[in-house]
Amino acid sequence: MKPRNPQEELSFSLSCHIRVN
Repeated sequence: MKPRNPQEELSFSLSCHIRVN
């Protein structure tokens, strides 16, 4: 489940990275 918006994708990626960390 990935967002189509680039900005949303960046936010999602960052959220994922922060969550994993």
